[in-house]
Amino acid sequence: MEKESKEEHTCEEKKEAVVLGKKMSDAEELREVLKAISDFLRDLQEPVKNILVLFQGSLSGDKLGEDVANFYKRLKESGLKEEQVEALTREYFEHRMVFPKLMKELVSMISERKLSIEAKRRKSVEKS
Repeated sequence: MEKESKEEHTCEEKKEAVVLGKKMSDAEELREVLKAISDFLRDLQEPVKNILVLFQGSLSGDKLGEDVANFYKRLKESGLKEEQVEALTREYFEHRMVFPKLMKELVSMISERKLSIEAKRRKSVEKS
């Protein structure tokens, strides 16, 4: 009977060790996934920043005005009627203004997602 008790005790210890190992394994796996996501977002920061700088420069008042004026001039030189030139130039300008809005939304979404991931990572670390 004493032998059975020792065997049961040893068996229970092994089960606990497996369960603890599983929990540690899950936590380590989650930590690795969160680190990979964090690294991915960190790697995205520089290219996104460069894109924003590029488009911000192209949207500066002087540059945008120059581009729209050149567009208008080329249309006029092509012989289109004034109505068509004005309509196409207005459309060109409006399309140029859409991209900054989209980029602003994208940056906002990335920032919100990054904050969400950081919060989840902190909670995970606190639980470990």
